[in-house]
Amino acid sequence: MNINDADIKICAASLQLIGAEEIGSFDDETREARTCASIYPTLKENVLQKNTWRFSVRQEQLNRLVATPLFGFAYAYQLPSDFLRFVGKDNPSVKHQLFENKVYTDLTTLYANIQYSVDAQYFPAYFKHLLQLDLAALLAAALLEDENKADKFSGFAQRQLLIAKNIDSQNNTSSTIPESAFKLTVARY
Repeated sequence: MNINDADIKICAASLQLIGAEEIGSFDDETREARTCASIYPTLKENVLQKNTWRFSVRQEQLNRLVATPLFGFAYAYQLPSDFLRFVGKDNPSVKHQLFENKVYTDLTTLYANIQYSVDAQYFPAYFKHLLQLDLAALLAAALLEDENKADKFSGFAQRQLLIAKNIDSQNNTSSTIPESAFKLTVARY
């Protein structure tokens, strides 16, 4: 994972929230910097994987590998190095399975929706705030050993998760249910 200025700013904001000293880099010779360097990369990926955030999903044609699966499937496809989660594929009726960093399927070409590890500079504000609050909760416990403050920020993060999901969900077209799906209503009239 690449660490850039945006990642450091998220960590610095979280440290400010709990009243700890800010950092300028993960290489600073401070307890705060060492703790952030240890916690942040995993937390970032964890929070990204909590939801299918629209800003972290892309469509991609996966590269088919020469080597084929031993059994059960005809083809193997390589997942990208920044892969976090498989969201779906263009033909959902054909089965697939993930093994290591590959997707096995019988499709000759695989177009997939994948969730990937986004650089922090591209995070929308609602997600940055969520990550700051989640990190503040962990840092309050790790640096300050203040469980009350950790619980408080954990509660803030849970509320922000709901807000962030709501905002993120508005980035898609609403799906409509065709009238033919309402068979009981159609039968009445």
